[in-house]
Amino acid sequence: MSILKETSNFIDVLVSLNGEEPWQCTFIYGHPHTADRQLFWTSFHQNRIDHTNKWCVIGDVNIVADHSEKDGGAPVNNNQAKWFLDFMDASDLIELPIKGGMFT
Repeated sequence: MSILKETSNFIDVLVSLNGEEPWQCTFIYGHPHTADRQLFWTSFHQNRIDHTNKWCVIGDVNIVADHSEKDGGAPVNNNQAKWFLDFMDASDLIELPIKGGMFT
């Protein structure tokens, strides 16, 4: 495993196992400040454009994309959900389904 890039919100690594095709993994902690999230997702996506490896993103994005993903509290911010969903779409990412309890 080699580190490609590290910031205060993510660590991007290249993983090579037993001569197999390398793949990229990003361990992420989405920007905690609401006002800075759009810039974060824009720059994060720009960083990805430079890579063509298979990609896995693991972590806490600090955004709720749909009302069904939360129970109580403040309502979902539709603008933030759109930034995140646009990023997922532009990056060809999919969310893996949850098994077990919906909320932690």
